[in-house]
Amino acid sequence: LSLLLLADCALSVGGPQGTAKPKYYGTVAPYPNFNASHDATVLHSAIEAKGVDEDVIISVLVMRSNEQRQKIKAVYEATTGKRLDKDLKSALRHDLEDVCLALLMTPAQFDAFCIRKATKGHGTCERSLIRVLVSRSELDLKKIVEEYYAMYNRHLQEDIVRDTKGHYQKVLLGLCGPI
Repeated sequence: LSLLLLADCALSVGGPQGTAKPKYYGTVAPYPNFNASHDATVLHSAIEAKGVDEDVIISVLVMRSNEQRQKIKAVYEATTGKRLDKDLKSALRHDLEDVCLALLMTPAQFDAFCIRKATKGHGTCERSLIRVLVSRSELDLKKIVEEYYAMYNRHLQEDIVRDTKGHYQKVLLGLCGPI
């Protein structure tokens, strides 16, 4: 599940030296002839269908780039007056619910979610913290810190202090910046 979720927001490391970087950095290219209004309507119909049409939900969400999914979310809310993530949460179950909700997050939101999952509860998943914090740019880290606070009403740095110690803690705090 983690590999599938990370695949969409993984950063491109580029090809052989000297090759141009693509205009997008996720593994999902923008869908040609994209129409957010149409996709929002299709998703709404699939959610409202008797028995929920999971195949339609999957086909729309996995074939759109993150930027396109963000536009679909906005149009869905504007046209239905409801939040797409809440409607999907009530319509889907288990792993499919988890994947679809993760696909609706921005990369910074998903990273904040992964960090929270790594620090929440008993013990800390140090591998997850390292994977996210060490591989992001300074701008990405700033967005992650902001999203973490917006999503959990907690400072990421305080959770790092609570869950880590020593040089490891200092390195992570150095990456995240001051509160």
